[in-house]
Amino acid sequence: MHYYYFEDKNKIISFACIWINGGSNLDKKDKKGLNHILITLISRGCSGYDNFALSEFIDSYGAELNYQTFEDGILITLKSLKKYFDKLYPILKLIVEKPNLDKNEFFYCKQIAKNHLIKSRENPFNIAFENWRKIAYSDHPYAFETNGYLEDIDNINYEDVLKEFLHFKKRDKTFLSNCITEAKSTKNIIDLQDNDSSIIYSECQFTEYLNSSKRILKYHFESNQLIIMLGNQTCPQYSKDFLILKLLEAHLSYGMSSELFKQFREERGLTYDQGVFYPSRMLNAPFLIYLSVSNENALTAYKLLMNIWESLKTNILNEKEIDLARKKLHGYLLHSQQTLEELLIRKAQLIGFNLNHDLEGKILKSLDQIKPEEIREIANKYFIKSHISIVGKNEITNKIINLWNKSDV
Repeated sequence: MHYYYFEDKNKIISFACIWINGGSNLDKKDKKGLNHILITLISRGCSGYDNFALSEFIDSYGAELNYQTFEDGILITLKSLKKYFDKLYPILKLIVEKPNLDKNEFFYCKQIAKNHLIKSRENPFNIAFENWRKIAYSDHPYAFETNGYLEDIDNINYEDVLKEFLHFKKRDKTFLSNCITEAKSTKNIIDLQDNDSSIIYSECQFTEYLNSSKRILKYHFESNQLIIMLGNQTCPQYSKDFLILKLLEAHLSYGMSSELFKQFREERGLTYDQGVFYPSRMLNAPFLIYLSVSNENALTAYKLLMNIWESLKTNILNEKEIDLARKKLHGYLLHSQQTLEELLIRKAQLIGFNLNHDLEGKILKSLDQIKPEEIREIANKYFIKSHISIVGKNEITNKIINLWNKSDV
């Protein structure tokens, strides 16, 4: 494990996180959800502590232990008052390196995972996104739910988890905290304010992963509203194009002055919810517009959405629009670094992938250099051959499919 220290003036709360490279992207075929079950099991006891003892130990100090599985990695976090952190932080290393991996707890973890998946299927947004990923990414790791699938989880046995843990132990891990306690003299501790020579910023070329020839997928869901998701795969977070796409995200979806809000809600009152999903990823990240709309307004909303999508590829944003997008993105990036948790988690992820830990800072310095023509160029680069997922009544979804098949998108 590589240890890093972040200088922080906050002397009340201490926070530590471990970022492990490799998450659901390492799940094997027919065993999707394996890494999520593994980290759930790892967090349920370690050397010297069974599940109840570990929970009581953490609760006794009013601390919080959390974990999450991502496509590119796994995150474990611990937060407490600074005065208790010396007693608490060693538990993180025990959890990662010496978990109990109790067989009875394994079956409990499987049931938790299944219950979560059953509940998630009640949300039409989840269904729409799941279907969108299938057609946008096909067999790529990003095509799959990080928590797995019911049928896959049934295929996962205890021996699979033990085998995966052997691989887990070899993965690169990054420990980052604002409190180094007695470990301050350890050579592995690096003050990020003084030394980031091992952290690099990279560029890449766009590579379109093989995806399905089918670019529209519908799902029947008896409801008074329709869910639409339109978008495509784009670029990794370390690509030079990432910043321009973030600027487009700000233009489309940040605040009541955003293009989506003005077009769909303020001027026409069409949607319940609308926005853009563009997360940071180490491979081609998804960029998609999502919205929910009443059945009677569905066709109007679909046509408007397609007009907006095509406009990004054909029209040039004016300086006023770009300047507003710059200000909103600048504010968003600063806001995302307000809390200690957000700051350290993001830095741990970047360090884990050998990227500059101040990537957002570099982005802020480059905002003014973006030209209007570049924005249209990037939209044309990534927004061709887009994919769309619709969830709602058959009568409405079939009409949208007919419109889609007649268009050239």
